Amino acid sequence: MRQGEDADPALRRSTSLDALVTRESPPFFLWHTAEDIYVPPDHTYRFAAALAAHDIPHAVHVFAHGPHSLGLAEGAGDASMWTGLAASWLRERAEA
Repeated sequence: MRQGEDADPALRRSTSLDALVTRESPPFFLWHTAEDIYVPPDHTYRFAAALAAHDIPHAVHVFAHGPHSLGLAEGAGDASMWTGLAASWLRERAEA
């Protein structure tokens, strides 16, 4: 079975997160950068659309700048705000 960049399109689709969302999926906080050259932001948009289609609570933030694999994104401009946004979202979820 081919994997990675050479993976069969059917395998890629069957393992895409957006294809795996169900009504039982947990809430998600998503963040991405528009400049990510390894994982296009479209993946995050598709995942968010699938969450919305299944009424799964979620938040989505796509920052204009920043490369792939930022981690906590400390010192990475606006993308560094994701941890504060996530903390706020988690507090809001806990109060709901």
